[in-house]
Amino acid sequence: MSREFGSWLFLGALFTTLELPPDAAEADHCGTCTACLEICPTAAFPAPYRLNARRCISYLTIEHEGPIPRDLRPLMGNRIYGCDDCLAVCPWNKFARKGREAKLAAARRLTRPRLPSLRSLTMRAFAACSPRPRSADRPRPLRAQRADRHRQ
Repeated sequence: MSREFGSWLFLGALFTTLELPPDAAEADHCGTCTACLEICPTAAFPAPYRLNARRCISYLTIEHEGPIPRDLRPLMGNRIYGCDDCLAVCPWNKFARKGREAKLAAARRLTRPRLPSLRSLTMRAFAACSPRPRSADRPRPLRAQRADRHRQ
């Protein structure tokens, strides 16, 4: 949770051989608020600051490979890609500013798609909808990164 950015954040990782000092731990700003725990349709938060990804709609519809467990399907409602109810209800997000990075903006043609067209979407058509990173932006394979580290 960031007091400056709220909870609408992309998480990422940076791999380096540099010795970097860790950031100071963020103070708890939630207090007695449990809005995110209460709003979750699948009860993916068993306790404050604990997420069971196996119940999280965002994980299940974006990252999970395989079918969604039958007992969670009725709890998903009309969601087909992600959820974010826990983020939407967080009171700290009223302070968050809208992002300005064009690469992260939704493509207009992909907002509010018709469900029947998604149901018949092939992998080739899905790939055509996905933005393709330029070769300079693509991450290099891990093996190549390891080899580079030993050359330096």
